Amino acid sequence: ALHWQGATETSWPGHSNAWFYAGYGPFRRLSGGSSEAQRLMTAQGPGNRLATLFHEDASLAEGVSWLIDLRLRSYEEDPERGESRRLLDQVLTLLGDGLLPDRYQIQRVTADGLWVREAGDDGPGFPLREMSDGYRTVAALVLDLVRQLHATHGPLRTEATPSGGIALTHPGVVLIDEVDAHLHVTWQRRISGWLREHFPHIQFIVTSHSPYICQAA
Repeated sequence: ALHWQGATETSWPGHSNAWFYAGYGPFRRLSGGSSEAQRLMTAQGPGNRLATLFHEDASLAEGVSWLIDLRLRSYEEDPERGESRRLLDQVLTLLGDGLLPDRYQIQRVTADGLWVREAGDDGPGFPLREMSDGYRTVAALVLDLVRQLHATHGPLRTEATPSGGIALTHPGVVLIDEVDAHLHVTWQRRISGWLREHFPHIQFIVTSHSPYICQAA
């Protein structure tokens, strides 16, 4: 196992909400999953953050449903306050800040899910679900992690990244089994840096069979 520590301070300040942890197995599906596994994913309590570690038929579809719900609520809320719109914009900014390779960016969410287009392209793009497993699994993991952080801590705490995006400053520990699953070699070399930059106070503990992941650790 490899440890990616993004902060020198402890991950556990002295209040219960700071005790954040999550775990992700190698099958990080963006959709599908058995009804029993999905029941575990939507159950109350922190145990749902570990469901994919122990149930390969669990999916991370709740993250997309969460964004769709935020989008719908943003149409109904007071424009002067706009909590749902602000949160939605934060999540899309994070997902669009270099997470996907080959100049692809997650741009928006509709009732049909997340949409992707190439940087500089003004066209409508295409659904993330039509992309390969690597794109879908990485997006599903990051989106679920953000959703779980929000469920634990409430409003997202952010800071600017050197690339002009945002990083989330909440502390915690995240386990990822076979972090290199479905990722091209060039993506394996950069995924650890992306996670450290955008979640600087989370300690990532990962397993991998890839020498490229080890070199980048």
